[in-house]
Amino acid sequence: MSGKDLKIAEERREAKGKGESERYTQLNAELQRIARRGNEAFFSEDAKKEKNDRMGKNKTLFKKIQDTKETFPAKIGTIKDRNDKALREAE
Repeated sequence: MSGKDLKIAEERREAKGKGESERYTQLNAELQRIARRGNEAFFSEDAKKEKNDRMGKNKTLFKKIQDTKETFPAKIGTIKDRNDKALREAE
């Protein structure tokens, strides 16, 4: 968010606190418009990347998939009894 966006958000917060519903509604609509424009810019860049992926640039696509995949770390340890004596090997 830019300084202008933050100023509008602050004004909106003050209008809501004072009970100025009409002013709050107007500022809220303006803030949402700004947010939508920001999202469009973000998603248009993402759409360009996807277009490149569809054009046979599989290396970047697989790298993107690999980056988004989350690995699950297996718990490595032993099973212990109440006296902290190992009941089984770690294997």
